[in-house]
Amino acid sequence: MRWAVQAVWLAALNPWGLYRVGGVCLPVLNCHGCPIAATTCPIGAFGNMLDLRVVPFLVLGSWGLVGALVGRLPCAWACPFGLLQDLFAKLRFIPRWRPPRWTSALKYAVLVGMVLVAGLTVGSASRWYFCGICPAGTGTAGIPTWIRYGLAVPSIRLVFLGIFLAMMLFVTRGFCRLACPIGAGLALFNRFSLWRLRVNQGKCVACGLCRKVCPMGEDPAAAANGEECIRCLDCRRCPERAIGLGMSNVPAKDAGGG
Repeated sequence: MRWAVQAVWLAALNPWGLYRVGGVCLPVLNCHGCPIAATTCPIGAFGNMLDLRVVPFLVLGSWGLVGALVGRLPCAWACPFGLLQDLFAKLRFIPRWRPPRWTSALKYAVLVGMVLVAGLTVGSASRWYFCGICPAGTGTAGIPTWIRYGLAVPSIRLVFLGIFLAMMLFVTRGFCRLACPIGAGLALFNRFSLWRLRVNQGKCVACGLCRKVCPMGEDPAAAANGEECIRCLDCRRCPERAIGLGMSNVPAKDAGGG
């Protein structure tokens, strides 16, 4: 089901010019500079608002609302760049590396340093702002513009695109884990969102299957709703049906299979 939902979101966010709703800002990595994109990227919109010295209420509000409702769930179900990483993860013949836990802090450094600080100091047009190296922007906006209008893409952007694409080959959801500022913002809500993972500890037999299938390297049975959990629900392969997605005020014993 998740593949179908991701495909629907990909089509809805990039409808080949059928419509454009630029005022809509969804917390997924889908560059609004892409010729076929319909919505506004929160990172780009955030920088543009700071350039105008306007408080980005729309960006923060939409980001916070989605985070408060479902946490990082859009990373697994709606983000086009997440879909690309999932496709790379299907290359089973390439050995996968699980980064140490501390490396997950890097995305918060990107959020603070390359979005907030850079936006307030050097502006969103600077190469130091995240959009200056964003792989989604380079791949879906920079390169098509280069091909169509002959406007060369800066080398630094091509280098980072190559780095992130190479990383996808060896680290499942590597960009989500290490560098995505949107995921970092949503992760802050994971433990407090209205909808979250529910683990029925009475059914759990500690088999470790949920940890083995988690693309983010989390251990849902031991610590559900950690900051890396993207609510992909792969952990629902649990043979005991001990894990489900439910509202935070629903007792775990009632949400284990839901």
